[in-house]
Amino acid sequence: MGKEVITTDQLKYYRLVSNNDQRSKDRWTKCFSWYPGRQKIEFSRIPQIYCDSRHRYGDEVFMKYARSKRLNNKHTITISPVDAANTLENDQDEKWLNVNSDAKVPATTNGEYGRFKPNRMHYC
Repeated sequence: MGKEVITTDQLKYYRLVSNNDQRSKDRWTKCFSWYPGRQKIEFSRIPQIYCDSRHRYGDEVFMKYARSKRLNNKHTITISPVDAANTLENDQDEKWLNVNSDAKVPATTNGEYGRFKPNRMHYC
């Protein structure tokens, strides 16, 4: 196996990259780490918002809106807000389990996929 010479310029560059990477992670944590949690809260309210809108404006107006916006059928059926939320959660769980049922991993030239380990979504 051949030995590789690493210059001080290369070391400085690697150090710069690692420092910038850490700075970016810290900035994201400080400024934006709240966003995924808030997004989950807001998206979990969607079935209840549609149900409230349906009760407020009536079936005819809501169905006209649903057709124009091509809403998913799960938002147009008549059920309580709690049942709508439960249905949405169950559908998401089923879809998550079937996400990679037909996925195949492409071959690579060197047999490696980079420095990051694949998460559970990548395993077939």
